Amino acid sequence: MKNISKKIAYVSPEECTLVPKEWEWFEPIKSVKKCEWNLKDLEEYDYILVMGSLAHKYIDSGLKYQQAKGCLIRQKFYVTITEGEALFKGKKKLPLLQEHIKSFKKLIEGKDIHNKVEHTIVTTAEDLEDMFFDIIKSKAVAIDTETSGLDPFVSDKFMASIGIATKNHAWCIPLDHQESPHKDKHKWQTRIIKKIAKFIEKKKVIGHNFKFDTLWIYRCYGVWINFTDDTMLMHYNLDENNQHGLKLLSARYLGNDIYDIPDLEKNGYGDLKSHCAYLAQDIRYTYDLYKIFEEKLENDYLTKRVYDLITIPAVKAYTRAENNGTYINPKTLEEATSYWSKIAQETGDKLKEYGDINWNSPKQIATILFDKLKLPILDKTPAGAPSMSESVLLRLKDKHEIPQILLENRKATKFLSTFLEPWKKLAEQSGDQRIHPTFKVHGTVTGRPACSEPNLQQVPRDVSIRCIIDAPKGWCLVEADLSQAELRIAAEMSQDRELRTCYLTGVDVHRRTVESIFGIDPKVMTKEERKKGKAINFGFVYGMGWKKFMDYARDNYGQVFSEKEAQNTRKGYFRLYQDLPEWHKRQRAFVHKHGYVRNLIGRKRRLYDAQLPDNSENRMAIAQAERNSINSPVQSLASDINLNAFIDICNKYSNEIVRPCGTIHDAIMLEVREDYLDLVCKDLKEFMENPSIFKKLNVRFGIPIESEVEVGPWGKGEVWQENK
Repeated sequence: MKNISKKIAYVSPEECTLVPKEWEWFEPIKSVKKCEWNLKDLEEYDYILVMGSLAHKYIDSGLKYQQAKGCLIRQKFYVTITEGEALFKGKKKLPLLQEHIKSFKKLIEGKDIHNKVEHTIVTTAEDLEDMFFDIIKSKAVAIDTETSGLDPFVSDKFMASIGIATKNHAWCIPLDHQESPHKDKHKWQTRIIKKIAKFIEKKKVIGHNFKFDTLWIYRCYGVWINFTDDTMLMHYNLDENNQHGLKLLSARYLGNDIYDIPDLEKNGYGDLKSHCAYLAQDIRYTYDLYKIFEEKLENDYLTKRVYDLITIPAVKAYTRAENNGTYINPKTLEEATSYWSKIAQETGDKLKEYGDINWNSPKQIATILFDKLKLPILDKTPAGAPSMSESVLLRLKDKHEIPQILLENRKATKFLSTFLEPWKKLAEQSGDQRIHPTFKVHGTVTGRPACSEPNLQQVPRDVSIRCIIDAPKGWCLVEADLSQAELRIAAEMSQDRELRTCYLTGVDVHRRTVESIFGIDPKVMTKEERKKGKAINFGFVYGMGWKKFMDYARDNYGQVFSEKEAQNTRKGYFRLYQDLPEWHKRQRAFVHKHGYVRNLIGRKRRLYDAQLPDNSENRMAIAQAERNSINSPVQSLASDINLNAFIDICNKYSNEIVRPCGTIHDAIMLEVREDYLDLVCKDLKEFMENPSIFKKLNVRFGIPIESEVEVGPWGKGEVWQENK
């Protein structure tokens, strides 16, 4: 490296003093100190390593810093994290920085960036013949589509093109692009898509977010493409903390410059050559990334088996669920809309009696509540203004009627704007009285799936809203929910004697907690008293402090504890469950040593902040990593058990019998044909309570897993009993 002829610099807000001495190849890099430079100062250099967000601002890349990290900008500026942000001693972001430096090293060693991908635009019969011959010879292919938009369930959709990359070449087939010779030839297009599906049937078929492409191909041509691997999800399993976009990954791992074209050109308008050149990059880089990620997964077999047994089967099940959608009962939708519109109107009118102000403005509301009515200020925002949060209003509602009216008004307007009106619009757009939520297997760092457009996981537990989701005539809506999954997993992982005894003998854990701490006989315990036990169990099982518990219990369960009560309750909890603190200690020690934790089936949660130097600046980040080391393995396993059951029920039954709708937290939602109801419910309960993944991986789990199956409109279903 010392003989490199190219001139290299790095720019950062200060000297890069934390670079390890063993990285000798940093020696040729000249520092431009403290950002006291401009672009003209850098003209003499061939490559510049841009260290951090402050330095990034000076190069005017057109990308946000988070998007630019790990990328080469304008063939010259390589953006990475700052030396301070890396914190080498604590290894906070050292793995990411190492990847960045490896890529930069390739550049300054003379491995130039090549964004141009050789490809063929398939326009003739000869092109088609060459393409199919190339596919036949290949063991693996990468596929991508360019579409008219993002929603495959609208009526005016079309696919502009489809691309296929083999090891040796990239093929771009124009479909309904405005300049395509095959435009409006739907029968011809369908025949080609079917032929592609047939030729790749027994091959490795790779996509990047292939659920998107699968749904578009099916909704446009009625053909299911059997994808086998997904580079987005491969990377998610390898690095859940960073972004998984194709352009950023190709820049980070392949050394490519950021590439893009305007959305209008992607959507099938404009120049066909530019469109296909862009598509060729997508499929080529997907293929190349697959080879890199495949090797990385092979080097971490625990992560690979999660990818193979959970991630890929789950995304295929969600593809089916998204295609099915969720039925919206038009009658109950209309009833709920009418009811909540009336509430919104009435509460809005009542609020106006107290002042003709904008009741959506926290500042104006504060004037009424605190200046005029002299109600106590309970919390403040980070900016120092009086807080108007739901928690504050709940605590003020006994002091004046305005907080209660305001809460009811907010609730009604939120129900209308967030659920009722959007659901009606989406159901009408689909043409089949259904909404089609998007489920993301990679949506959270913990491994729990996310949902959007619309987000069913945010639907409140209000029956008037939930019961709108139903099943059409001849079908039943079925929901199966894991019972106390997190506490059961915590009992297994901690081996806490009291917690295990409760679950092994059928004792209600919440009643047991209240009985022990407050001396209340379980036989005469009220629902409200048991609810207090739920707040305590779910609050303290991961080691929550008493101060935070006060807010948690009040805001989530409506249970109010004084400071002394919260302290005594915490002490009483850990007197009862004496083995939990030792489990917490083991998890913290492990994450400090290794920088990660795993759940019982091997899912990895990388928590590099746990290895930061223990000083005042890092203490909050370290504490958060410690908390995550305890709760992540529990929460992710609950999700994996639920996903495993969802996969199993989808694999056993065809869409003619079971229409999967998706998952909501630790629950599964299906539409089941009426004449198969008992059989499916029995199997679903079996799949949830006896996870097949445990048998496949020889995981010992000594705590019984229980679930409850309900049949009927969501939120109004009746508990299914096998003896019926």
